[in-house]
Amino acid sequence: SYRLQLISSVDGVIDQTDSISFGENVNGILNLVFGRLADWQQALFVDVALSNSYFATEILTVKDKCFVPLINVASMNLDDPDLFTEKGEEGSEEIKEPPPPESVPEGITEKNLLIDNFRATLRAQEILSADFDGDSVIEVPSTRTMPGYKQEEEENEIRDEDMKYLTLLSVYRDGEMVPLMNGYVNLRAGYFLRFPDRWKDVVTVYAENDQTVCRFIKYQGGLNDLSMELL
Repeated sequence: SYRLQLISSVDGVIDQTDSISFGENVNGILNLVFGRLADWQQALFVDVALSNSYFATEILTVKDKCFVPLINVASMNLDDPDLFTEKGEEGSEEIKEPPPPESVPEGITEKNLLIDNFRATLRAQEILSADFDGDSVIEVPSTRTMPGYKQEEEENEIRDEDMKYLTLLSVYRDGEMVPLMNGYVNLRAGYFLRFPDRWKDVVTVYAENDQTVCRFIKYQGGLNDLSMELL
């Protein structure tokens, strides 16, 4: 399994103080970026390829010369299909109002938060964590399918590389991943287009044959309906 080592140097003496293993969940480390959390604490962001073809991010801080994993990618059960069900899509559980905090056992609350934090780093595309807005705080991407593409996949054959995803960028603040902005990443053309909040789950992408030229349209039930082109 993949492992990171924490090494310190005092008076020229190098000492390995800690190490962390990513276990069988991780097939590869794609990127390491050193930056800040939303509370300005320094952290190491580790973008990884999961064993099931998805991608995720572990966030590591250091306390008392030991790694502290904030996402705990290694502990996730990747065989759980609910972990990869997009919220609000057909077949997923109905979203209900959460019960009062005092009625939920502490262990269950912590487990749900752990899963939610992991899902906020989960994506179907190889998009790397970065400082997207130039404030030194690292944003971590996750993805959900653009409107219309799930239906298109069910009704017609569509290649994985032709699927289009909304990218959601989150920051880690006070123990949880907090959504910051969303938009569209075009990996072939190499750009990120930030969406206005009102576009989320309303606007979709129509791509030309070479996939580099995209039209942003208000989704009205079909990907070929370009009558409400916005950009």
